[in-house]
Amino acid sequence: VLGAIVEKAVELRDGKALDNTVQVVVNGFLSSLESAQTMLQESAAANDITQSELNAAAVDLLSWMAKVDWKQGDKTALEVAVEIARTINNNLDLYVDTEAFTNAYEKAEQVLSSGNAMQDDVDEAYRALMDAMMNLKMEVNKDILNDMINGVESMDLPGYTADSVQTLQAALT
Repeated sequence: VLGAIVEKAVELRDGKALDNTVQVVVNGFLSSLESAQTMLQESAAANDITQSELNAAAVDLLSWMAKVDWKQGDKTALEVAVEIARTINNNLDLYVDTEAFTNAYEKAEQVLSSGNAMQDDVDEAYRALMDAMMNLKMEVNKDILNDMINGVESMDLPGYTADSVQTLQAALT
């Protein structure tokens, strides 16, 4: 029985059934398969493996085979969001109240690098990061406004109508 299960497990492995499977399952599957193959070789060489040990190896390998469909989430959108967030993170000093962004960004990076992230994890990290980026507020910077005020104050106004000068003065005030 264990031999037949090992054959099926090898077919799954070689048939690329493990592609995009969460890493913890891939590791467990391959480890269990290797143990079962070793046990079969030892069983064939010497008759010192018990039936209960063979049964336990079969059950273990079957349990990992049942988890092969545990696929990693699609991280495409998260990758794009994290790339944008990296740019923001590099200029974080331009923003105020950045704690929520920093937490969401760090979590998104963890999910992105995880081989065990399921689709729900990816979606949650994406939504949290997008919300955090949308809620960021830039530090107040009045340099452009001050430049405009200085430019208006230095304008030569005699060539303009009284109404336009009055409108300009109201806006300047």
